[in-house]
Parts: sequence; C-alpha cells; structure tokens
Amino acid sequence: MSKHIIKFRGQPIEDYGDINWFYGSAILDYEEELAYIDAPGQGIVPVVWESVGQYTGKNDTEGTEIYDEDCLYAPGNLTDELQYVGVVVWDKEDARWEVKNMHGRYEWIPDGCVVRGSLHDVLKGDSKDE
Repeated sequence: MSKHIIKFRGQPIEDYGDINWFYGSAILDYEEELAYIDAPGQGIVPVVWESVGQYTGKNDTEGTEIYDEDCLYAPGNLTDELQYVGVVVWDKEDARWEVKNMHGRYEWIPDGCVVRGSLHDVLKGDSKDE
C-alpha cells in the first residue's frame, strides 16, 4: 500500500523575507475565512485564505511537488520547448486532480510536466518564468 502525504501550502499574510510559501497542516476557520499553516519547525502562520492549496501527491520532472492551482507546462507536440498546459484543480464530481485549460479539462496531470508557479504567483508576477 502506497503512502500518501496530506499537506497544504499557503502564502503568508505578513512579510517573511524570502519565504513566499509555508508548508504543513492547514487550519481553516470557514466562518471567518481565516487560514493558517502549521509549518513544522516554524509554528502556526496566518496565510491568505485564497492561496491555501493541497498537495496532489505528484511531483513534476524536476522533483517539485504539485499543488492545487499550480500552473503546469509540458513539452509541445512538435518541439521540446515547454508550453502552457493549464492549472491543477480538484474535480469534486470525479474525486481526482485534473488540469484545466482554456479549452476544457484534461483527465490527468501529464507526464513530463513542470511547475512554473502557482496561479497566485503568476497573478502577482512571481512565476519561475518572470
């Protein structure tokens, strides 16, 4: 039986210097829409509610963990150059992680993909391609 680690990440509300994300257990208050990450060795950190994402259990080709709302790139059909694939989302109906793009939904996270930042990084201009 394989071991699946359930963990989350979130962007801190306050400035922590070079730390853009905290990883660990999520503590969520749905009434107040308050979110915290219990980061091992770092304590409980208040994070931006919308930034909290769960680890999918998969890593990209560079070993980077893939989280909910990560932007994925993969080699194109005619070239090895990385091209945008879509954003990782949880499909409640099928109970699985999928990649959603502008044209629909893939049924899997493609092999050979690379994380280029979360949707939140891209919106702030902090993706790996910037």
